[in-house]
Amino acid sequence: MIKFKNILEWILYQLKMLKHRPRLIWNSLYIRKNEFHKSLEIDMKSVIDMSEKDRKQYFENLTKRREIAHYRDFK
Repeated sequence: MIKFKNILEWILYQLKMLKHRPRLIWNSLYIRKNEFHKSLEIDMKSVIDMSEKDRKQYFENLTKRREIAHYRDFK
């Protein structure tokens, strides 16, 4: 019964995040040269719905993309 509950919670979480996935994927496809590009801003709508684990991964990825864009800005 516990396994079924965990699976159900996972499915419900994935359905909740489904509306955010296309935007999150699109923003991470290409790292822009401009560090102030709109795709490097925090997507608060997504962050609010994320789990703590996904939120941590999101911020790590966002920080990495911002650093790359920052160094590309110098070139």
